[in-house]
Amino acid sequence: MSWLQIEKQIAAYKRRPGLKSAAALDKVLKSSASFLEKLAEFYVVTHEPLQKDGVVFQFSENGQYPQWGCRYDSEHDLFIVNVIGVDSFHLFCQQMVQEELPPELTRTEKRWHCFCRELAKLPRNLFLLLLLFQEEARIMQITEPARRRREELSQADQDYFCILWAFRELENVYQQLTGNSLRRDTQFTWFESEWL
Repeated sequence: MSWLQIEKQIAAYKRRPGLKSAAALDKVLKSSASFLEKLAEFYVVTHEPLQKDGVVFQFSENGQYPQWGCRYDSEHDLFIVNVIGVDSFHLFCQQMVQEELPPELTRTEKRWHCFCRELAKLPRNLFLLLLLFQEEARIMQITEPARRRREELSQADQDYFCILWAFRELENVYQQLTGNSLRRDTQFTWFESEWL
């Protein structure tokens, strides 16, 4: 099953949410389980704290999906990917490109909005990996060194640093798979992830 087929069913579900379209999307996701097994094999268990973890898709409940993109289930050692949430985050980044930055935003909020504008340059199919890596960063507590230096990080800062780390991981994977630079191919100009 290809990602294009999953995207087609996501679009169908978003056009007409309900039991029928959710069942069609769930069917495509179930037939794509081997895809997630490969993700776990190559991009999750390679991190030492996550060696026993797996990746699964979130299926619908009563014809509906949650809004989040990726969550970790510590009871079952599973990363759960919700393709509707992944697609929603992609659309959110696309919308950020169209919107003017309100002047009353804080520095942290402006940074987030500007970073999302850059993320909008990425192909839609990379957002699944991006959100999976972001959740990995959260589980591995990549912001802990800052806390040890007694730097108080807000939740917004922690989320931001996790997605920066995720982008850096995504760059590495893209380089391995294509032999190309993700930054060059997408004209991505946000360099803060290189300082992380």
